[in-house]
Amino acid sequence: ISVINSPIAQACKNAKAPVDTILRGFIAGIFSIYFRRDVECVEVKCSALGENHCDFVVKPLEEFNFENPLTRDQLRVE
Repeated sequence: ISVINSPIAQACKNAKAPVDTILRGFIAGIFSIYFRRDVECVEVKCSALGENHCDFVVKPLEEFNFENPLTRDQLRVE
């Protein structure tokens, strides 16, 4: 999912990590309802980090690669 002109990212220029946490939760919730199963969402590109737009990946938790630091930071699983 790509988002252009995210108001949160625009307000957080020069961030050190992806910032659209609220949008990630919203997207995960909507797609969980649509797919009728729990899914998670990770922001893989963020315009607050200098990208042209924000990109999000939605899939079941077990399908994410936790070797990726973006995934580990955004989906803290105990």
